[in-house]
Amino acid sequence: MWALNDQTILKESVDAYNKDHPDAKITLRLFANDDYKQKLRVAFGANQAPDLFFNWGGGALNDYVKAGKVDALTTSEVHTDRYTPSVLRSATFDGKVYGVPANGLAPVVLYYNKKVLAHAGVKPPKTYDDLLAAVQKLKAKDVVPLSLAANSKWPTLMHLEYLLDRTGGAEVFAKIASGDSAAWKNPPVTKANQYLQELSEAGAFGDNASSVNYDQGSSTALLYTGKAAMEVMGTWEYANIAKAAPDFRKSGDLGYTAFPALTDGSGDPKNIVGNPSNFLSLNSSTSQKTEALTYLKDYVLNDSQGCRGPPPACTGRTGTGTP
Repeated sequence: MWALNDQTILKESVDAYNKDHPDAKITLRLFANDDYKQKLRVAFGANQAPDLFFNWGGGALNDYVKAGKVDALTTSEVHTDRYTPSVLRSATFDGKVYGVPANGLAPVVLYYNKKVLAHAGVKPPKTYDDLLAAVQKLKAKDVVPLSLAANSKWPTLMHLEYLLDRTGGAEVFAKIASGDSAAWKNPPVTKANQYLQELSEAGAFGDNASSVNYDQGSSTALLYTGKAAMEVMGTWEYANIAKAAPDFRKSGDLGYTAFPALTDGSGDPKNIVGNPSNFLSLNSSTSQKTEALTYLKDYVLNDSQGCRGPPPACTGRTGTGTP
């Protein structure tokens, strides 16, 4: 099985499975985010992909499905009915489920360093205009206003997704996510990109964002060392900060809030974007399907795991994680 190197809950589930099945152990290989995507593409192209693989659902998974590389999963095989339908939607194509949730829901929030904001006389921005004003004050203090790992690309898309939601509402993004190519021509898409460009030109992301890589912990470090004031990132960032800078986390200087509202936008400022879940999918060429299905059914987000960490993707459960 292949997954990302920050998936602690998967390591635990594999250990539990291996303890119960010493004659059919799972070998777990872990990768950095950007490296993983490329390695997975190459492995499938060479017919050397793992039996089970971690993924983000959506279009990337559907490409493998269309190529016949992934097996559909049924309720009887892995109890897909125990997962929240809205979460499963990202791994469902033509009415069939091709992945089970590997972790909980992961909202994206605006993290901030309280001490840095206070030193610049800035409060957590509630509106886009507040954010632009904060950018100028923070730059005057030689602080990067918004830490952004632009080298990794996907963190930039979090900003764009929020700006799109604030500009045109959730419906516009939903059309894009559904594969409607015409949705990209909606005026809110253009407007969201203009807002993102305005932030960049105002210096919101500093001068070196294109060289900042998330897998190396660079954007996270900018926040907890006080070199940056804020960062838009998923709730997994809290765990990263707690591990990399426990004293900063314990100090009470880490805060988080909602992404700013757009006063001229039609989106609901209470909306939160994020990952509904990541998924584990089954290679259609596996010779160990029975063992893989047993793991997916009995060890992934089971009763011992489902109530820990972020809000779980299973029905009838609540999470205990922070934030």
